[in-house]
Formats: sequence, C-alpha cells, structure tokens
Amino acid sequence: MTHRTTPRLAGVLVVALVTVMFLGSGGATAPAAAPAREPALHATVAGTIGPVSTAPASPNVGTPVWTNVTSGPAPPPRRSAGMVWDSSDNYTLLFGGENTNGIPYTYYNDTWSFANHTWVNRTTPASPSARFGFFLADDPSDHEVVLFGGSGPAPTGSYNDQTWVYRAGVWTNVTAAGGPTGRFWGSMSYDTETGTVLLFAGNQGGGTNTTYSNDTWQFHAGTWTKLTPTAAPGGRYDQAQVDDLADHDVVMFGGLGPTQYLNDTWTFASGTWVNVTPPNSPDARAGAGMVYDPDVSAVVMYGGYPANSYYADTWVFQGGTWTAYDVSPAPPAGTIWGQMAYDASDHCVVMLQGDGAYNATWELTFPASSPLGVTAHAAPNPVGVAASVAFSASPTGGSPPYAFAWAWGDSTSNGTGQNVSHTYGSAGNYTATVTVTDSALATATDSVVVQVFSSGTPLSVTVTAAPTLAQRDENVSFTSNVTGGTGPFTYNWSFADGNGSTAADPVHAFATVGVFNVTLAVEDANGTTADGYVVVTVQSSGPPPLGVTISAVPTSATVGETVNFSSRPSGGVPPYTFLWRFGDLSSATTQNASHAYAAAGAYNVSLNVSDANGSFVVRYVTVDVGAAPLTVTVRASASTAQVNQTVDFSSQPSGGTPPYAFHWSFGDGTSASTQNASDAYARGGTFTATLFVNDSDGHSVNRSVSITVQAGTGPNSSSGTSPYVWLGLGAGVAVVALLIAYVVARRRSAPPGPPEGGPPAPPSA
Repeated sequence: MTHRTTPRLAGVLVVALVTVMFLGSGGATAPAAAPAREPALHATVAGTIGPVSTAPASPNVGTPVWTNVTSGPAPPPRRSAGMVWDSSDNYTLLFGGENTNGIPYTYYNDTWSFANHTWVNRTTPASPSARFGFFLADDPSDHEVVLFGGSGPAPTGSYNDQTWVYRAGVWTNVTAAGGPTGRFWGSMSYDTETGTVLLFAGNQGGGTNTTYSNDTWQFHAGTWTKLTPTAAPGGRYDQAQVDDLADHDVVMFGGLGPTQYLNDTWTFASGTWVNVTPPNSPDARAGAGMVYDPDVSAVVMYGGYPANSYYADTWVFQGGTWTAYDVSPAPPAGTIWGQMAYDASDHCVVMLQGDGAYNATWELTFPASSPLGVTAHAAPNPVGVAASVAFSASPTGGSPPYAFAWAWGDSTSNGTGQNVSHTYGSAGNYTATVTVTDSALATATDSVVVQVFSSGTPLSVTVTAAPTLAQRDENVSFTSNVTGGTGPFTYNWSFADGNGSTAADPVHAFATVGVFNVTLAVEDANGTTADGYVVVTVQSSGPPPLGVTISAVPTSATVGETVNFSSRPSGGVPPYTFLWRFGDLSSATTQNASHAYAAAGAYNVSLNVSDANGSFVVRYVTVDVGAAPLTVTVRASASTAQVNQTVDFSSQPSGGTPPYAFHWSFGDGTSASTQNASDAYARGGTFTATLFVNDSDGHSVNRSVSITVQAGTGPNSSSGTSPYVWLGLGAGVAVVALLIAYVVARRRSAPPGPPEGGPPAPPSA
C-alpha cells in the first residue's frame, strides 16, 4: 500500500530535520565556530589621555620594561574585552569580554576601573548586555567613553549595532537610526584632528559568513556619520588602531583580510587614509594590543597572532618607523588576547592578560630621557629629642615606579617608603639619607641634616593665607604662628613676586596672575631659624565657575504623562549649550524641555551644559514612571431588548499592566470570562450587566451597563400564550379529526374478508 505524507506530517519532518542540524552544530552550547585560522580575538581599543606633551621623543627611547603588578582583587579571566583610559573619570576602564576556558563559554558585562595599581569593580545594573569583540574608545570632546557593536552569546548571539556611552560611572544606551551596521572585531579610536571618534571596518558576519568590511565612520555628539575617504585600506577585521598625538593622525596596523593576515600600516588625517607601511614592519598579525604612550610620544604594540602561532614581541612606532624590542621578562606568548590601555594615573601602559585562565596585570614603562634624581625633606627641623620628624622624598626622571630606602644617621634600623617618620633619642646633628631605585634599577641619593635639641621646644613656624585662591589686586592676609625658640623674633616674608615684608602678619595684593610660593623665615634671639610657606593662586578677574541646577516636575509620573525639565545655569561664559538625555534614547538641546515616557521604569536623566570657553558641567535627576491607571469602557448592542433576544457586550481596557483578566456578570445569574460576550435574557425586567477587569499587577476596575427586557412581546415568550400558538393548536386538532374520519369511512366500505380459518381445502382425488 502506498503511504502519502500529509502536509501536516511533512511540516513536522522539516522541523525535526532543522532541529537535528542545529543540535549537531553545537546548538546553544557555544558560538558558531570561526574558520580554523581565526581564533576568537579581542577588541582593539584606544583613546586619548587628556592634556599631554606631544613633543617627539629621542629616536632611542630605551628598552621598555614589562612588570607583573598583579595584586589584590582583579577581573576574572577573559579575552575580547575592551579597555581604555577614561579621561573624564581619570581611570582606566575595562568592560565585558568572554572566557573560553570551558564549554559553555562565559560572557561578561561587568565594569572595572584601574588606577594607582588597583582594580575596582564598578558594575551597575544598567549596563550593556554581555558581549565580546566590541569597539571602545575615549571621547574627551563629549566627556564620555563610547562603546559600539560586539557579539553576544549563542543561540541569541548577534552582531549588534548598539551605541552606549559611559560617563561618571553610568552607562547610557544612545542607539539611534543611521549608524553603522552590526559588527564586531573592528577598530575604533579618538581622532584629535577632528575631535570625533573614528571607527573602521569589522566583521559583519562571522564563521562561514565572514564579511570583511572597510567602511569609515565618525561619532560625535550622539550622531554617527559615514565618511567617504578618497582612499581606504582593504577589507579586514581585528586590526589595531590608535590616536597618534605626536604625528597628529590616527594609526591603523594589520588585521585579517579575506585571504591572508596583514602587516600594512595606514594613517588617517585630513579626511582620508594613507598607506605608510615602512620596509621594516612587524610580521603579519591580527589581535594585537596597541596604545599611544605620551611619556615617550610613541605608539606601542604587543603580541598578536598569525595563522597558528602567537607573538610575545613588543614594537614601537615613532616618526613613521617601527622598532622591535627584545623585552625580558614579558607576558608569555599565548596570552595575546590581553586588553591594553595607557594609564595616565600611573604613567605606564597597562595590560590585563587574556585567553582562558589568565588574568595577570602587567605594566610597561620606558627608561626616561633624563637621569634619575631625588630630593630629601625633613620637617620640623630643628626638632626636640623624641619628637617625630616627617621625612619625604621627591623623585625626578628615571623610570617609575620607584622604591625608597632611608638611613637615619643614628644607630636605629633603616626605613622604607616615600613618606616616612622617625624620632631621634639624643641631641645632635644627624644626616638622613634616602636612596631611590627605579624600575630600570637605576639609583639616586640625597641627604638632609636634622638638628636635634636636648631640651626646650625647637623653633618652628607655620603660615596661613586667606584667601589662597585670589583675584588679581585682591588683598591676601598672611598669618604666622611661631612656637618654641627664644624671643624676640624677626620675620622675613617673600611673596615670590619681587616684594616682601618684615611684619608678623602682613597683607599683600598680587598684581599679576600666577601661582606664588610665599615663604617666611623666622629668626629667634639665639640666631636659630625656621621656615614656613604657603601657596597662593592668583587668577584674573572673571566669572565664577560654570554651574547649573536642574529639576523635573513631576519626578513620579505615569506613562504618557508630560514631565517638564528645567535648568538654571550660572557662572562660566555665556552663551550656553544644553544637551538633555532622558534615559530612553530621546534627547533635547534646549534649556528647558518636556518629555513623555512610553513605558514604565526608572529613568536617569542627565543635562550637559557647556559654555563659550569649553567648560562643561553635568547634572542628573531620576524620574520614576509608573503605568497609567487601569480603566475600561463597556458597551451593549442594545439598551432595550425582547425576551430571548441576543444582546452583545463589548469592552475596551487601557492602562494598567497587561495581560488583563475579564469577568462578566449579566444580572440574570449567568456570566462570562472573555473580553467581549453576549447573553439572551429569558424573562422580562431591568438587568445590570457588570464587567470586572484585573491587570497583571493585581489592580482591578469594574463598569456596568443597564438592559431593559420587554416581557410578552418577543418571540418564544414564556410569560403569555401567543395567538400563533392557539392557531397552531387548532390546526393540529383539525388534522387529527380528519384522519379519524378517514379511517372510519374506509372500514365501512371495505368488502367482506375470507371466513375465519382460511379458504376450504381442495377436494381429494
């Protein structure tokens, strides 16, 4: 027998086949595999680090030094994350990434900062979703860090086109239409020449659908703009890119193209790309870390990978030339998915190792062009026996970080640290010596002689000034406080502007703008001297600092309700510019604005105010938006009906939180639980039909409608006998009578039947 596959069965077989193929390819266990030649890479990130020197360094900057500074809490192991110096918040920012050390992979959306050699977890609930391979760059013009794109975990992984900004510890989604298509593993950096963020290329497919794009985009003030340079590098992804402040352009290196790994060097300036590949270039690679180090005015690159091996080399790009350095120790090969950034707080390049189980923190420094030096300080000096002396050391040159060792000049053990204290047990003159050692193991020393008295209180003086921040030609009052010694005292003030005074508490007005280190030398009757100083900053007469206050009315609103935002700027130099961000991807550029929210939630609203001098200030206000009140309207198809006539009831709920639950009570003992219903009343009277509606948050509302039912006149009425019923009964009786008469007549006219017992038997033969 031939079996036919019905359409429904065919559909089931197709779904089963697709499911088997999906599970066979890994399903939701891990992302779709990339070609064998392209292991997962990290996002190349870079940015500027605020006002720095851009003067070219000497051609030989010295061999760089890698130092493992891992200590204390640190981010979990990861790769393909983003790390960049956040010039507005003054720390190195790390976000996201993936950990491929095990199946399924682990994907992150945590936020960390690194400053003063310390990691701090700054994760907040309102963060971008977990992702890797995204673009990240500092944007000092808009005072924020910009994040774009990336890929999330399977099976919902996608190469998204979201744009987020990070400012003052807060992530905000600013995605808008017209930006780049979704992608990952491209490159993005700040472009000082244009004051914008520059994005180039990336992978818009992945796996067997890899797309090697080569488009160029700019981002500024919340808007993406696609550029059309006259020349551009070929399609690629996972290249390195950085803003080169010394050469006033953006530098891009290498990556993976459609057929091979690349080692070309390009620069972007004046709106176009230029191939500047020098003869002596690094080997072809992708996935390298690259940053700009302003301490040596050079671009630094580490690691990367070709087809099936890994690099652990360090390169410097300066003045159009690549130079390789044999650095030992260095982060081990195989950790090339580390995240790199220049850390302006510690004046070094910092890298968080990547690839699997590694999460060590390394710092890279260069020998300074000036020799290492140090100056020792001691206060108070002179000092009495057993009194504490505070020692400090001021290093210069060399290669940070520094280590300090102190010898006190007495028989006690030595001390360590840049700022330390010591007490002397007997009178005398002691030479305290500090030795400083830098990261290149260079040393320098300096000494200070401490006078220790056996009895009495040594002479000392402290000075104060009011105000310490003054306007030009404003009077500043100075006060001296002398302790110890033997009076009378003589005073010798130097105001550091060519003027002085011999009064104990003088008043002085500075005629020029600047920072003045005002000193006082006090001498007692025995010829002992002591010094004190105070710093006064003098600025030109001008407006007070820029400030702004903002408000929102109301701060607790409902969906669709208008919220009025107002601002009051002060100080600075008008005119002002305003940028409101309402927390739902909407914005406004007026001083005062109004906005209505389409969905419930808590919205962090920010206002950025800038003045004509480029100063800016940001303020925040939170608006809590709740759902609109639950309400419902009901209608009946008729307000007057006949008995057993069908009446249709309809409802239209709004507000509250869907889904809704419905319950009709029609007033005649019957009910229904649908949004729209119908009923036929079996008796006359006036009935109240009521609808009860509940939303998913437990809110309830009810509405009623009145129906009048007329008795005795409707079809099939049971409250009286219709004339049609009587007519029907009469017709039935007539028919029965006719049938009876017919039967009787038939019996009377029929012929006699055969005799009882049947016909007689035939005669016998």
